[in-house]
Amino acid sequence: MKHYGKLTAAAAAGFMTLSAMGVAPVFAETDTANVTVIVNKTENVKDPVGKISFNADPRTPGASESPLYGADTIAAGPDGGLSVADIDFSPSDTDTQTTTKTAAITINKSAFSNLPVGQYCYTISQSSSNIDGLPTVDTTYNAHVFKTNNGLYLTVDNGNGTKLSDEGISFAQTYTTKTLTVKKVITGNQANMTDTFPFTVTVKPSAAGEKYEVSDRAEAAYASDGTATVTATLGNEQTMTISGLSPADAAAIQETFAKTKGYSVSSDNGTVTTTDDGTTTTASIASAAMGNKNKTVTVTNDKTGTIPTGILMSAAPYVGLVGLGGIFAGLFFRRKRED
Repeated sequence: MKHYGKLTAAAAAGFMTLSAMGVAPVFAETDTANVTVIVNKTENVKDPVGKISFNADPRTPGASESPLYGADTIAAGPDGGLSVADIDFSPSDTDTQTTTKTAAITINKSAFSNLPVGQYCYTISQSSSNIDGLPTVDTTYNAHVFKTNNGLYLTVDNGNGTKLSDEGISFAQTYTTKTLTVKKVITGNQANMTDTFPFTVTVKPSAAGEKYEVSDRAEAAYASDGTATVTATLGNEQTMTISGLSPADAAAIQETFAKTKGYSVSSDNGTVTTTDDGTTTTASIASAAMGNKNKTVTVTNDKTGTIPTGILMSAAPYVGLVGLGGIFAGLFFRRKRED
């Protein structure tokens, strides 16, 4: 019976321990959390290249906000108590339409060394993105550092105290870029409608490492500084496209043809500067940065000649009058002879 009483006491103690665990989290020294960024690419766009940064700012708890997990006190965390690593994107990371990368949230232990045990609150947000075409996300999450006599522990929640998994701490966003279309049009009564014209489009990227999608009849080459040179030969009503341009990317368009062809060049989107070296004419169209819309630049080559048919047309009425006068004169003199 004595042994039975000891077993009962042990079982009761065990139930009390389990009960206590039910209302408090089981912290481990290795408790960590990650920020996850999910980037969805639109079709036929370049890979995002650049850096996304985050803030971990102290947050003052609301008046009705109570300590979680049995903590005695709740307060804003000390400055620098949490930090979030940057996320870097490079072309090799983003070969698919959806890319997921994570950044660790780290507790900076020294910031809590002189603070009492308790719960310390933070807000995690995306602070900036230097990836042109990738917007900053407004989503925020609450983070809590719990200081106990056994160490420091981290949880991240959705605002109601429910701990989130790493997958739930997500700054999902869609990476969108723009398309530049160059269209060739041939006009004029002396134009050869089967003529073709070589084009070179030079794209200055807003960030290093950018790559572009080009249409079937075009080819792209990249310099060491990231500048893209896209070439194509276009005939009447033909186009070339460059997709994956960021809003800050700018393009310069050049068309070349033999001077003897005698075309004048105009554009509906950009000023045309024409030069020639005696044998070749080069038309340059400087296109401004893409901005937030797709852009089409139509380049028109016109060859219109003045045919001197107007002289004959203007003399014809007088020739007709002279002829008619001769007929009347013949009839008049014939009548006079008969009289």
